[in-house]
Amino acid sequence: MIAYPFFALVLNPLLGLIGVGAVLISVPVGLLMEKVSVKAFGGVSGDTIGATNETARAITLLVLAGVFMLL
Repeated sequence: MIAYPFFALVLNPLLGLIGVGAVLISVPVGLLMEKVSVKAFGGVSGDTIGATNETARAITLLVLAGVFMLL
């Protein structure tokens, strides 16, 4: 969790608020996937981390595509 503010600071000059928004979208997705994994499997494994990465990427891309369509 500590890395996210630093990541946002790096992305802000490169991608502006869109990059920061991508970070803010992916954080709740990761937390939700962790809760589901702990409840369903009793913990987090490497497969869960990979699935979380792909799920967060897909949801972030969908949300950002929707934002771009509104602009």
